[in-house]
Amino acid sequence: MEALQRRLEALEQQMEQLKHHTRAVERRLRWWRRVACGLGVLCLLGQSLVSGTAQDYTTEHIKGLVHRVERVAHRVDEALLTLGQ
Repeated sequence: MEALQRRLEALEQQMEQLKHHTRAVERRLRWWRRVACGLGVLCLLGQSLVSGTAQDYTTEHIKGLVHRVERVAHRVDEALLTLGQ
């Protein structure tokens, strides 16, 4: 009976370790997703800015780009939160 209890305790410890490891892996995965999304947004912005000359862009155009990037970042954060739950 004691051997069975020891084995159960060992299994419980392993389960706790796996739980902590899983959380760490999930945190890293979320971090990499954010990095990838940020790089994607930067690439898109870079392409749109390179495609024209500086004179083609007005202050309103740049404000619009900033607003779109903020919306995309907000949506990515919401998606990551729902995936984390």
